[in-house]
Amino acid sequence: MAESLREQLVKAGLATRERADRLEQPKRHKSKKQAQSKAKRRGGKRPDGRNAQRKPGTGGKARGAQAKAHPRTVADDPALAEKRRIKSEIKALIEAASVADFVGELSFNFLIGERIRQIFLTEAAHKSVVSGELAITRLNRETHLIPPDVAERVKALNPNWLIVHNGEASGDAAPPADPDDPYTAYTVPDDLHW
Repeated sequence: MAESLREQLVKAGLATRERADRLEQPKRHKSKKQAQSKAKRRGGKRPDGRNAQRKPGTGGKARGAQAKAHPRTVADDPALAEKRRIKSEIKALIEAASVADFVGELSFNFLIGERIRQIFLTEAAHKSVVSGELAITRLNRETHLIPPDVAERVKALNPNWLIVHNGEASGDAAPPADPDDPYTAYTVPDDLHW
């Protein structure tokens, strides 16, 4: 009679007898899904009588950890209330002054920390951003173009708010001209886009 593949592997020395015996034994653990479906058939009760569908975070340790994770509320913490008030004021300023329909084909690259970001603008919006007539800011994962006076008011409310502004107000000055630069006589045309 033909031997099973398992017996052939044991005889060839590719598997041990213990491993083969262990694989022959039936699985003892039920999957979580099977246990849940069985509990549903029993009316949501476990074999020991406890409720099977227990909400996470209702146990003793979990309840204590949850209370420690969120100890402050707006009513308890005036600093948190102040932060929320400032953010809502900044949100109102940006949404009221934001330029609509600025997405176009010209790319504008700007630096945030050590990362270079790119935004695509229309030709008019691109010229306004480059000349400093508009500033770039972010709010709720969306990019907005706002006038510089609104940008200054936002910075006054929160100095850490991300605002990219080309111009004298942001402190971006042209680097001093090098007297030994051989290309000082050549000018870059205005219509050249990188």
